[in-house]
Order: sequence, then structure tokens, then C-alpha cells
Amino acid sequence: ENTLATLSKQGIAYAGSHPDPQRRWTPAYLQSGGLKIGFLACTDLSFDHGSDCKISRDPEAAYAKVRAAKRGCDLLFVSIHWGTEYQQHREERQRKVALRLIDAGADCILGHHPHTLQGIGVYKNRPILYSMGNFVFDQKEGERMESAIFEIWWNEGSWQIKATPVWINRERMGPVYPSKERAARIAARLAKLSNELGAKAEISSSRVVVRIPAGGS
Repeated sequence: ENTLATLSKQGIAYAGSHPDPQRRWTPAYLQSGGLKIGFLACTDLSFDHGSDCKISRDPEAAYAKVRAAKRGCDLLFVSIHWGTEYQQHREERQRKVALRLIDAGADCILGHHPHTLQGIGVYKNRPILYSMGNFVFDQKEGERMESAIFEIWWNEGSWQIKATPVWINRERMGPVYPSKERAARIAARLAKLSNELGAKAEISSSRVVVRIPAGGS
């Protein structure tokens, strides 16, 4: 409640909770480039956990919330906490939920919880970022401290995603740009995971680039 009050005081939009329990699925809407952009946030974990917006509690009701949110905007992003910690490959449960979310109206899925990068998938011409890894965090050295900054562009139905590798330095618990060798290793790993999911990822200047043309599948 303190966090929600602080965000409201600073004029920062949020989704995934609300002071009024009946409005916890309320989307956040922003205007950009002549478009209305919507954001929903939810969880789908295999264990009992604290969350105001759980898909697992009532999946059909959750997907109805997605459909309703999409009716109010041009593009809908769904941020979802899911998967298993420290796993590089997305689980079948994540895949099934992702497809249902997109069928319900999600245009892009922003995944997190595994604490390590997972691949970028595509379904109905829409990107699925299964796990964006860590960003400001305090964990053991290794792949969980190797992550990326994701830039997402949309233009008349086509998408372009650029992932710039970062390394989370334990001295500051926040991201820094890694050495050329480490950046190349992170990019290669993310590209491989994404290509395995059919996203056709390329590497350009140590960045992973995924292009999804309009009308793709």
C-alpha cells in the first residue's frame, strides 16, 4: 500500500494491484505516438504465492480481464511473473499461458521470475519475452547476473526487438555494460534460445535483434 501511494504521488502509472480490491486488474493506459498503450500485470506460478492478480486462481476470469483491457487500447502489453527460477528454457505451462493471453488480446508479453534470460518466442505475429532476466538484483555470479536491456518497436503490425547485453556488477547490484567477450557470450546464448523458439534472432554488434513482420505467424 505504501508503494502504491508513492507511485500515485509521483504520477507513475502501475498495474497488477490497486488499493481497491475490486480494481486490482485495472489496466494502466498511456498515450504514445497517437496510440493508446495498455499494460496489465499478473502472475502464474506453480506454487502458492502472494499476488493480487493470479491467472492460476481463475484462468477464464483472467483471460476475460485481458479481453476487456484490449478493448480499451490499441496495443496491450501483459507483464507476467511465471516459470521456474534459474531455468533457461521456458516450460510448457508458460507456452500454453502465453498462447491463451495472446488469443485473448495481448500484443506483447513481458515475462519475469526465472532470474535468467529465456528465449524470445513468437505467436500470431506477437512477441513473447519469456524471461527478461535480472536487472537490479543481488544474486550469485553467473548466468543469473548476465542479462539484457530490451528495446521494443512496433510499426503498423511489425515488431523489432533489440536486446543489449548487460552484466549485473555485485559491487553495485545494478547493470553495467560488460566486456566485449562477455557481451558476445550473453548475446549468443539469448539468440540460440530464441532461434530454438522460432524467433529468427540475429546478432548485430553484440546485440540480439528479432524482427517480426506484419502478418507473420
